This record gives sequence, structure tokens and C-alpha cells, in this order.
Amino acid sequence: MFSFDEGLVDRFSSLVLDSDFGDIRFGRTQSVTIEVNNGEVRSVRRGSAEGFGLRICSGGIWGFGASTSLTQESLAEAVKQAYSMIRASPPARVKRGISVRPVREKRPPDWRVDPRLVDTSDKLGVCLQADSSSRLEGVSSTLSVYGDSVTEWLVGNNQGTCVSYITSSPRLTVTVYVMDGSTTHVITESIGSNGGFELFSGEATTRVGVEVASKALRLVGAHPVKGGKYDVVLDPAMTGVYIHEAFGHASEADLVMAGASILEGKLGSKVG
Repeated sequence: MFSFDEGLVDRFSSLVLDSDFGDIRFGRTQSVTIEVNNGEVRSVRRGSAEGFGLRICSGGIWGFGASTSLTQESLAEAVKQAYSMIRASPPARVKRGISVRPVREKRPPDWRVDPRLVDTSDKLGVCLQADSSSRLEGVSSTLSVYGDSVTEWLVGNNQGTCVSYITSSPRLTVTVYVMDGSTTHVITESIGSNGGFELFSGEATTRVGVEVASKALRLVGAHPVKGGKYDVVLDPAMTGVYIHEAFGHASEADLVMAGASILEGKLGSKVG
């Protein structure tokens, strides 16, 4: 189940012996994406990627390195890059850190069905079924996308910690288009989880297609809302998302520095 050699962490630790702290994260991802449009298979794609990221702390200064190659030469070069950042940085005040007990373990994934062991034809069947169930009478067009991504992680540091674990994110998205005169209504619904392929067991696949199509058809003949201020009832499941999109991204330092934030110059002011 776990393919990473834990010796990778040991080799990293041997390269940062003169640092106060260093940790590294290796990742290897396998993914599948399938697109079905109006009942026709548009694409079936497989992908893979691997690499690592590391950080080193010396004298209170941090340095970072990364690579998409898992060779010993790439590891040594990334460590060299991190130390170059440290040497180029001004001195820092050092606060005494805390001692943490090292952890060495392999954590099995919390799933019943490993997506990597499911035949591509079965994944295609899920996508076709969802697309078929969404093509109710009155629906103009459909687009269904199946995807899964499984990543194996190896995380460790020069204090003795070495942990292996696996993350998985299967998902299915169905988009329905309905024409209402010159107006096109577009509704999308998705299901997904941090688990295995068992997400698509039972009637879940059919249900998401029917629900998104039914919602789109209910919009036919609906009158558009006039612009203005209204008292509204917000879905608790979406309120946090709205706030995040409206203010969270606008608070990001790169947007503020680029002059692209709607919050610029409004410190202490009421917004919204």
C-alpha cells in the first residue's frame, strides 16, 4: 500500500545535521478524470505527479526547497537552495522551541474501496449513469465529470518523526443547461468525499443527476430579481463560503500589494 522508502527521510536528516530543525514532505499522486457530454464520452484522462517540499530552520531563519524529482541529487540541491535562502536573510531573534516526541507510523486510509483498484470502465459507468439521469425532459444539455485523486504522503523531520499516510478525494459533478426563451439556466451539483469509491454505491449517482436537472427545470418561467437591497435568508452551509469569497480572498497580501483588493484603504470602515 505504501511505496515510499522511509530512508528518504533519513537521507534528508543527514543533510541538515547542522540546522536547528528541518522537515520534508514527499507526495505521489495518481488521478483519473472522465468527461461525458450529452451521453457521449468526451475524454478519459489519467495523470500522475510526484515531488517533495522541505524547510530548514537555522538560527531562527527559515529556508525552503522543492523538486518534482525524487533523486538524491534533487534532494541535495533543494537542501542547498534552502541554505542559500538562510544565508541571504538578515539575522533573527531565536526563541527556545518546545520538545515534541518523535512519531513513526504508517496510517492506513479510511476507505472501503481504493479508487486505484477500480477499473476505469466502472468509473466511466458512474459518469454515464449520472449524465443519463440528468437528461430529463426539458433539459437542453448536460455535462458530467468524474474525478478521483489519490495521494501517498511521507512526512518526516530531523527529530526522528516519519509518518506515511494516504489521502483520497473522489468526486462527481453534473451540470445541466435549460433554455427558457433567450435565457439559459445553468445549475451544477456535486458529490465528493475524503474517502473511497464507495461514495458512488447505491443510488447516489442517479440521485445527483435527477436533483440537478429538477432544480434547473424549476427555474423555467421564474422572474428575475430586481436589483436592490433585500433582507435574505442564507443557507448555513453556504454563509461561510460567501464570507470567505467576499472578504477572505480580498484580505490576501498579494492582492493588497497589487492594489486589487476591494478592502484597500477601508481599515476601520464598515463594509458590506
